[in-house]
Amino acid sequence: MADTAIDIRNLHKVYRLYDKPVHRLLDMFGLLFKKGVYTEHHALSDVNLKVERGEKVAIIGRNGAGKSTLLKIISKVLAATEGDVQINGTVHALLSIGTGFHDDFTGRENIYAYLTNLGISGEEADKKAADIIDFAEIDEFIDQPVGTYSTGMGVRLMFAASTAITPDILIVDEVLGVGDAYYVQKSINHMRQLCADDGTTLLLVSHDIYTASQICDRVIWIDRGRIFQDGPATEVLRAYEASIRLQEEDRLRQRVLKRRKLRERKGEPVFCQIVPKNRATHHSGLTVKAIRLFEGEEVIDQVDMETGHGDSSWLILEEGAGNWGKPYMHCGRLARDFLPYGSVYQRAPFMLSVPENVTVHSVEIETTGLNAGDYYLEIYSQKYDTQCYLLQADSSGERVKIRIVKKEGSEKKHLFGLASQENPDIAGIRLGTKRLTIESPRLTTPDGQEKLSYVPGESVVLNFLIKVHDQEYLGNPEIVINLVKDRVTPKTRWLFDDIEITPSSPREIELNLFIDSMPLVPGSYAVTLCLFERGYFENRANSHFALSEAVIDFYTNALDFSVSGDRRIFENIDFVYPAILTEK
Repeated sequence: MADTAIDIRNLHKVYRLYDKPVHRLLDMFGLLFKKGVYTEHHALSDVNLKVERGEKVAIIGRNGAGKSTLLKIISKVLAATEGDVQINGTVHALLSIGTGFHDDFTGRENIYAYLTNLGISGEEADKKAADIIDFAEIDEFIDQPVGTYSTGMGVRLMFAASTAITPDILIVDEVLGVGDAYYVQKSINHMRQLCADDGTTLLLVSHDIYTASQICDRVIWIDRGRIFQDGPATEVLRAYEASIRLQEEDRLRQRVLKRRKLRERKGEPVFCQIVPKNRATHHSGLTVKAIRLFEGEEVIDQVDMETGHGDSSWLILEEGAGNWGKPYMHCGRLARDFLPYGSVYQRAPFMLSVPENVTVHSVEIETTGLNAGDYYLEIYSQKYDTQCYLLQADSSGERVKIRIVKKEGSEKKHLFGLASQENPDIAGIRLGTKRLTIESPRLTTPDGQEKLSYVPGESVVLNFLIKVHDQEYLGNPEIVINLVKDRVTPKTRWLFDDIEITPSSPREIELNLFIDSMPLVPGSYAVTLCLFERGYFENRANSHFALSEAVIDFYTNALDFSVSGDRRIFENIDFVYPAILTEK
């Protein structure tokens, strides 16, 4: 068999969206001569993809990105509108719950019907059916109609049947997300075995991108019908996580811009936000003393820093929308801080309402503590150019004046975050509200010697600080520590919830995690450190963690280390998996 399992070139898939059902019917028979009764939706555009035999590839992206359409074309459920699709080998696809199974037939009858469709009968079919029933673990229900099965039971049966015959290409689309944790892990191990032992090529679509990364070394990110990024799992997932938050930020920004009647302002609404240049690090904060709108050299509006309002401008102070602090007196003047904590978006947002007859206008920000190159000002509008400026103070060291440029032409820019264009570290964003942060992680031996290379079974101490930024924070944060192999696959996890933070707690709390025996096989590892509000794990289904206010600090790849040595030594060690977290 050829080494290439899937070879796709210049693939396009276009759907026609009709004004009326009758237009669809007429078009089916070639009788639709009326123009303008349908629009075209490009589900996939110019997709080029090559997958080698035995590769494990995860396909990620938001709903409607084109993931399922691509899999249906590969599995020949749909035909491409344009392009060349070469598939080498047999394809088994598990695309949706219930596909190929009849509700009125029993589980056993459906299995035999499925095997018959594959040309398997007699003793071989009996053996395969027994294997399927054993893997699905639904023996007591196997002779009941499939229509009486729960969703999880149906998925178990379908997955077991789809993988009973070793396929050349296995396609799994989302359905494992409804299974219980035990069966999902069992299925993951089975897919790994198929790829390792039998050379099966795996294409996996899942919104649970971390489960997908446990299986797949390569990840393809599809956005709006195009391949946005294709590469190693660790790189693509980090960039995807960053984009989730920035896309949500863009959605909220557009919602604000469309609220033209808010406060009955007259003029063109312009959304502005101050953001740190590098969101992957913890910024120090900034004091803002004034925001002024100019026409030429004349001030036409100024924000009152106490109320947050001007005649045509205002600060966006809604909880969770940004990091504005409370007003206070600074050197005899009212000011507000752009705090280094408080919102997952890490921004100080405000609105301007620019008179439409103004031809030359600009915004001036008066600050204290502005170091050149530390912050950007991003400007978004429907009628004015979307802009991003590095904030650099004038000779006074405090004022930054930026011109707002009127848009030329009708081209609309869509950006997940302007600063990300100039900031190559955007893929390494540290997520969370940053009310507390994790600082200065290091690995040492029990006697305090810093060390980054270990052997299986060796004792290790992880030392780090919890720094309290929000002086009013009160609670018991949950601390999660992951040891991640090859920066992708979690291998060992510890969770602690016995650290209490009160207003009287030290601003820096030093913690030591003592690991009596390193429970890892040889390889390269990274340490991921996380702080969550108590109860996060019970309620995490409510929102994506990149957008959750219950995430305090998510510090991925805080440090790297290696484990080396003879695997036979590892196998003979009686590991003590628990670890002890102590406050130093």
